[in-house]
Amino acid sequence: MTYGLSIHCNSGIVLSADSFTNTRQNHGGADSTRMHRYVWPGNRFIAILSSGHPDVIAALNSQLNQDLNKGADKSLLTVTSLQAAADYIAETNTQLQKLFAERGPSIMSYETSYILAGQIGLQPTETMLIYAQGNYINESEYSPYLQIGDSKYGKPILDRVVKADLSLAMAARCAMVSMNSTMVIDQQTEKSIELLIYKKDSLNTSTHMVLQKDHPFANNMAVSWNHGLQQALTMLPKFAWENY
Repeated sequence: MTYGLSIHCNSGIVLSADSFTNTRQNHGGADSTRMHRYVWPGNRFIAILSSGHPDVIAALNSQLNQDLNKGADKSLLTVTSLQAAADYIAETNTQLQKLFAERGPSIMSYETSYILAGQIGLQPTETMLIYAQGNYINESEYSPYLQIGDSKYGKPILDRVVKADLSLAMAARCAMVSMNSTMVIDQQTEKSIELLIYKKDSLNTSTHMVLQKDHPFANNMAVSWNHGLQQALTMLPKFAWENY
């Protein structure tokens, strides 16, 4: 299973996803990263997380890049809003899912979903969850995060901590904990964690990291969180019967 999430704060956006390899550069190459960036500094910043059938994901990324390279009327560079970008991605995705379903085994699921995040000009920053069926939603005002893929194990920390006024640094820590919780329980410790931080109105990537499974920072984060949980458990109120 794959997992990805976005946290939308007043000061920007944090995105994280699992990956088997280092991320590629914008507009080129192909690998198993679930995070793709499309950045035109000073103009727009768009990031896409994906979860679902890998062939559909690869085909969608290829189509997005083809439209950019040939200067198509509709592309991530020509859309005038993030909502228009969501419509464009949703339409392309549903067409590709239908195409693969017609050509592939009937027992195979080709459903693929995405998180779209970013900013165009000085319009508001936005995050959207694009469903396989083509509809999409924004995050809740009171729970400003979105998830795709195997989301259940990484959800508790997000529900308890994430608020719109959270700093980007704290949001990034929450994302790391959420990713680690999912990977440990799913026993997918061979994967890397990809982390992207976008600062509002910067219209460029602020911070991008790929943390391999043996990265000292990722290990220290996991150990510190585990130790903190154990310590917090010992500080909980005692039962009345413990005094006897």
